[in-house]
Amino acid sequence: MDYIPETDPRCSTSAEDQLLAAEGSDDVKAMLGTLQQEQQEVIALRVVADLSVETTAAIMGKTPGAIKQLQHRALCRLRKLHPSLQDGASMKEGAS
Repeated sequence: MDYIPETDPRCSTSAEDQLLAAEGSDDVKAMLGTLQQEQQEVIALRVVADLSVETTAAIMGKTPGAIKQLQHRALCRLRKLHPSLQDGASMKEGAS
């Protein structure tokens, strides 16, 4: 039997999905504007473009570990600045 993440009832909404669903596009742009340039880029590539850690690392000229750390720091900063994102914050940090 194949695993289909979209139909797995154990999955919860990611912080990224919560952000995009709860806020208008202008608000999302404003929130992303609070991040450092590299953090904005990693969120755009990982979340918006849905690229893997490895592909994002190649594009940004960094190691996969550095990408995971950048993404983690960016999402932590967003949660700190926007406490409404803290509820149900199951994230895909570090996932390929």
